[in-house]
Amino acid sequence: MKKAVFQKAMENGMGRCVLELDTPQGLKSFKEIVRDGCLRNVTEAAQIDESRGEFLYTLVKKYKDDEYFLEPVLNLYINTKNSDKGLFRQMTDFLWCFVNEGKIEIYDVLFGKLSELKKLICSTEGADNSLELFRIACWAFIEYDDFKGYVSAIRAIDEICLETSFENADFDDILFSCSDKFLHRRILKELHLYTSRKMFNHFYRILRQPQYNSPKVFSVPRKSEMAIPDVEDVYNHAMELSEMKEEADMKSVLFVCKQILLLHNELQTKRVPKELLLFAYENSPSAVVRSQVLLLLGKKKMITPEIAAECMHDCYKRTRSYINQYYKGLLENK
Repeated sequence: MKKAVFQKAMENGMGRCVLELDTPQGLKSFKEIVRDGCLRNVTEAAQIDESRGEFLYTLVKKYKDDEYFLEPVLNLYINTKNSDKGLFRQMTDFLWCFVNEGKIEIYDVLFGKLSELKKLICSTEGADNSLELFRIACWAFIEYDDFKGYVSAIRAIDEICLETSFENADFDDILFSCSDKFLHRRILKELHLYTSRKMFNHFYRILRQPQYNSPKVFSVPRKSEMAIPDVEDVYNHAMELSEMKEEADMKSVLFVCKQILLLHNELQTKRVPKELLLFAYENSPSAVVRSQVLLLLGKKKMITPEIAAECMHDCYKRTRSYINQYYKGLLENK
């Protein structure tokens, strides 16, 4: 695999990168590309996808040389005060993976950054993007540190609301995020011990409200939202982008991939070239879109052993889950 091809696949979160690093030549050839990816935001479709932090961690662990990758990320993370939020999210997820394997000293770095961002907001009231970074840090603590992380996020929010013009309600999405996961009694007990009376009373009220709707994941636009494109136009555009290879604009590629999904979902009676599905699978910068394409490949029995093998290591957990179920279904039908 050429370096440019590996880099594009890494940015797209494709499992073929993991398989490539299982070879001695691949391990040697792509070390610098992986390290560079850890220091910049490689998620082209950030509005749709999760960060590539956990995926990059999977690649890094192939090298058994953590410090080579970890040290520059820690330096960048510690010293950043106004980072690109996509990169900050990626680095946060990446570092939490090391905490979960037992590197407790990195937990101190993550908690220190949460505290630093809290102080920045209290002094500037989020005049820069410190508020966005703070929210990312809170969500990470909730995701990776379970109830303890949930309480850490709530306590930080409480201090911000006591010292600034922000209200508790400004953070209701975070405050309410785990109310169905943990017992209300347990939450209120912890808040009574560790937060202000104002936060406790606010929480007591919102726990009695109906649940917030879960964040929406990407779905194919319906007819009323997006005009159904012409099949030939989409095909020609896709082929043009294919010829451009790594130089193709990722926004254009993502747009075409969405159009391909729309065609397959809306034009049930018309034949859509299978080359379009394969184009979307190979080139989509969004792992979520690629996962939806994979479902169509499965229905059309177009999943090859090579596709199945790399999907086992895809950055998107739904893709990994689907391919396992796909194999299970094949075995049950034999």
